[in-house]
Amino acid sequence: MPATLEVGGEMLPSQREVGLFKVPVYSWNGQLKATFAVDDYPVKAGRSYGQPYVALGVSDVRGLVGTPNLRVDGKQLRLLPGVEAASEVGRGLHAPVAGFASDQGGSLAASTVELELRLDGSRMLSVVPVGDDTRIALRSSWPHPSFSGAFLPNERRVNAQGFDARWAVSSLAR
Repeated sequence: MPATLEVGGEMLPSQREVGLFKVPVYSWNGQLKATFAVDDYPVKAGRSYGQPYVALGVSDVRGLVGTPNLRVDGKQLRLLPGVEAASEVGRGLHAPVAGFASDQGGSLAASTVELELRLDGSRMLSVVPVGDDTRIALRSSWPHPSFSGAFLPNERRVNAQGFDARWAVSSLAR
């Protein structure tokens, strides 16, 4: 899990009409930045390590618009479908990253992962605070947000022009 995780962006609301029904939908122009500390994987007889990868859980990947932009330490990486062995995050995307000199272990260097994406949705946007220190900042012109989940915003402004909300979640609170 990342040492720090910053999630931000703007949610652009709109409305779709289906017959007599009006359905609110959104487009989230999101930015994520995660930093990972150096991690040691000891060399032990009979133990081998696989290819390290970054996984991003997305409950419905059909909402992705275009190709997300993923960079690890400034280098562009190609995202692939699925989350590999990280099935606890559900569905989503992954990208292999540079790993060990030997599959027997070693050390993974500290790294920074940055992701830009557009995600369209309808009911809700949920962010899981997986970092040791997670900071989330969302804004929108939608004037009727319904904040829910285990963590409510630490700061929020809601008025007729929309909302601006911020969360700060420590792994100690998770």
